Amino acid sequence: MMTLATLPPVTALAALAPVTDLGAMPGATPSGSVAPPGSAPTAEISVLTYNVRGLPWPLANGRAKALKAIGAELATMRRYGQQPDVVLIQEGFRGEVGDLVTASGYRYWARGPGRSQKASGARPESGKRYATVRYPSFGEGWGKFTGAGLHVLSDAP
Repeated sequence: MMTLATLPPVTALAALAPVTDLGAMPGATPSGSVAPPGSAPTAEISVLTYNVRGLPWPLANGRAKALKAIGAELATMRRYGQQPDVVLIQEGFRGEVGDLVTASGYRYWARGPGRSQKASGARPESGKRYATVRYPSFGEGWGKFTGAGLHVLSDAP
């Protein structure tokens, strides 16, 4: 099992959280125990959530090398069979995140909403009153300058 203590040093904050407490799920049992006959099978996955500090310019500069290094660390974990099942990337606003993804070797990559994407469907009645109030000093009403900066990597679709 991988823990933060066994992870190699990385250049961004990371948290690895294997899902082992399945007791709250109906029919699931904690890892290592035997499920009663006829109960649902259980599974264990590991999830790495990673704030890669890939803020856009002018908020951050010179992050390309660090982002490639993060991808290389994930590839090293893969070589030793210690890669997390799912990697959740935050603050991945820069194009160099693509280099991180390529270097990591994960088969699937999903991005969060892009800059031009809008929610589909009608606003709920309760949300209409908020649409008329904007606070320009907080950036409201200016539009989106970037996408969400969120990415999901996995070997399973």
